[in-house]
Amino acid sequence: MPNKNRCKFAFHILGTAVFVAIMVFGQSSLAQSVCVKKTEAIAQGAIPIVPTEQELQQLRESMKKSNKSSSKNHKKNKKIAKIEAKYKRDSKNKITFKKYTPLYWDGFKSGAWILVNDVSGQRFFIQRSDVSTRLKCITSRVKRSRLREGPGPQFTPAETISRGDGFLDLGSEDGWIKIKSPTGKISWMNIDHLWRPAFLFNVNFDNERLSSGDNEP
Repeated sequence: MPNKNRCKFAFHILGTAVFVAIMVFGQSSLAQSVCVKKTEAIAQGAIPIVPTEQELQQLRESMKKSNKSSSKNHKKNKKIAKIEAKYKRDSKNKITFKKYTPLYWDGFKSGAWILVNDVSGQRFFIQRSDVSTRLKCITSRVKRSRLREGPGPQFTPAETISRGDGFLDLGSEDGWIKIKSPTGKISWMNIDHLWRPAFLFNVNFDNERLSSGDNEP
């Protein structure tokens, strides 16, 4: 292999190793799923910060230039585009999320708070210490879902849950999800009713061990 190609290959391997290290040590802010780990967690509303006319003008000018030289202005455009994604906390608008409520975090954070979406798509700020990246939690995407005592419609009906009620995901079988309620009750949900936040990487930001399972302490 020519020296030039060897150098390219070495840099490629090095870059991959650095990326993996970032993922492992929790320095990334990529989108991921989080789960409420406390019995109750108070979240605050999110108010979009309206960009100033000067910031909008910068964005317009940058977008015009990108049409001429997209590669040269890519990083600059990406930085300016974040202007439209800023939010601030609304302490007057509060909501209580119960244990095992699944939430989607897109990487936006402000101090001890992170910006999350719930199953309805609404945005809220919640404290990082109130959620876990380790637990796998789900809810129902439909207004009402009848749970069963086993993985199938032939099993005895259990309780009926509402959209947004959180549960711990214990695995699936034959199109049904085995779930655990905050009170410890085990039941099964039709997988067609399932809502779980999509995420790119399960990144640890709270000194928790990475895990693809529930592994509840």
